[in-house]
Amino acid sequence: MKERNKNNIKAVFFDIDGTLFSHTQKKIPESTLESLDRLRKNGILIFLATGRSLDELDKMSVGDILFDGYVMMNGHMCYNRKRELVHSLTMEKEDCDILVKLFEEKALAMSIVEEDRMYLNYVDDMVRQIHDDITTEVLPIGEYKGADIYQFILFYPSEECGKWLEGTKKCKIHYWHPMAGDILHSDSGKAASIEIILPFYDLVKEEIMVIGDGENDIDMIEYAGIGVAMGNADDKVKEHADYITTHIDQDGIKNALEHYNLI
Repeated sequence: MKERNKNNIKAVFFDIDGTLFSHTQKKIPESTLESLDRLRKNGILIFLATGRSLDELDKMSVGDILFDGYVMMNGHMCYNRKRELVHSLTMEKEDCDILVKLFEEKALAMSIVEEDRMYLNYVDDMVRQIHDDITTEVLPIGEYKGADIYQFILFYPSEECGKWLEGTKKCKIHYWHPMAGDILHSDSGKAASIEIILPFYDLVKEEIMVIGDGENDIDMIEYAGIGVAMGNADDKVKEHADYITTHIDQDGIKNALEHYNLI
């Protein structure tokens, strides 16, 4: 019999898109669902660490799974098992003023993400295609009315995105699609928020594994005791991983967890 959990891993944090949820299958692969169940039976906690909001989560099959904690909106909002808020971080007002002006002028396609509301300034074919690529309904057109902003979503080529942050003080961009990325508070990120919530569970970073595939997963892959990149991850993500598993559609989650004897 294999030696179980020789790395003393007590919790695993999962990205959603391209990690738990396959956009080719339009669902969570069966081997992944079985693996999550086996983790639980082995006494290992399971967490989400995603750029998505709780509202988006509940529109996906991932929302049917009970996790022990939720790092949402790239760490801007974090919840415990009961979905009670334990940490939040909003964008700086001065930066919001600059970015909301771009949104209102429709200088480029953008979304604003509030606590319980997401909306676009306009929709074109590119925006529709990106939403289709991530198995998500196109957001409604909306108007900013002064609520706290947790992040912006920018629809623009990654190599030319920097100019849109000119004048901001506490912003960064993490791309999750060649033509779309999240504008975040520079103090945020999955790793920063994971570090904040670990004490709630009496965990330290050496006791966690993280699995992801996108640019916004690099910080947590570097931070965790074990960082795993999916086989379908970007090459620059794989460079930071302790282990590269197979493609999501080739039992990537199952193979990673078995490699480290967690299931």
